[in-house]
Amino acid sequence: MSGSPHQSRPEAAMLELFHMEIENHCALLETQFPRLEASPQDVDILKDLVQATAAIKGASRIIDIECGAELAQGLRDGLAAILEGRCSLAGELAAQIRSGIKLLIELSTLTVEDWVSWHESKRPEIDAFKNGLEGILAGPAGADPPPEVAGPQAAPSPSAEPAPPAIDDLSMLDLFRIEAESHCTTMSEKLLALEESPADASILEELMRAAHSVKGAARIVNIDPGVRVAHAMEDVFVAAQKGTLLLGRQAIDALLAGVDFLAGLAKLQDEEAAAQLAEAAGQVDPLVKNFMKILSGDSGAPAPSATENRPPAATPTPPISCWGPRPTPTTRATRRWPTSRW
Repeated sequence: MSGSPHQSRPEAAMLELFHMEIENHCALLETQFPRLEASPQDVDILKDLVQATAAIKGASRIIDIECGAELAQGLRDGLAAILEGRCSLAGELAAQIRSGIKLLIELSTLTVEDWVSWHESKRPEIDAFKNGLEGILAGPAGADPPPEVAGPQAAPSPSAEPAPPAIDDLSMLDLFRIEAESHCTTMSEKLLALEESPADASILEELMRAAHSVKGAARIVNIDPGVRVAHAMEDVFVAAQKGTLLLGRQAIDALLAGVDFLAGLAKLQDEEAAAQLAEAAGQVDPLVKNFMKILSGDSGAPAPSATENRPPAATPTPPISCWGPRPTPTTRATRRWPTSRW
């Protein structure tokens, strides 16, 4: 089915926000899909790709970029079918997914001036992508549907996670919460891993991208404390990537305090957001000052909320923050964000 032949040109500011929001997700699609082609059964890569397409679709819906939502939805359908075992990453499906990713990457760098001409010239490609993908996922023409399984339906697992809310129904603050929670989880896990491998380039790359994504998401919804803290953290990760500093234990404590702060912003409630942001604003300067100390080479900058007497034993006592205790590396898999705020 063809989409609309023409889409109105978005405002420059909204298109810039769209670009900031999807930049990292498009980069993930571009770099990780070739890895998936090399390892088609890698569930972790599949989940990351599905999550990226969902985030792009959400941003497209909010800013009314219809073609972005169409492309992201098609990619999500194809990747989800692979993840669920309904089809395999064969040649034709892989080619369709590659074409959709290519179009999304073009869209992620499009200027307002080129918007209408690009949309009109690429509309046939977008429709070909959608129709081709739908045909692949539907199976061969005339094929019989899979037989129904006899007997009672299996009961859902009591430990199964609830389905996420429909992306189309989410507000901008809802989308910020989803983005921030996801990236804060990544940063928490990767910072704990960095304690064991402080020069690991792949870990530093993931940390930089996660901080950059939180910064962009916070900017879209005007959460300035989140922009400032995430930006300062991103600068630290970039410097570590360049090899100008090595993140030691106390520097990682400071960065984890920043992650906890950003995770708190993800818990903002619509009716209380203004008051909560005013309270959070007072925490920004101490955090940013510590990140600046790290950048200047003072890796001993303590986390603002950390205790000073953690022993250097193999199983140290975690520092206490206003969010609750930081877990030791042995509990990284079960770390949960505390419920208290600033």
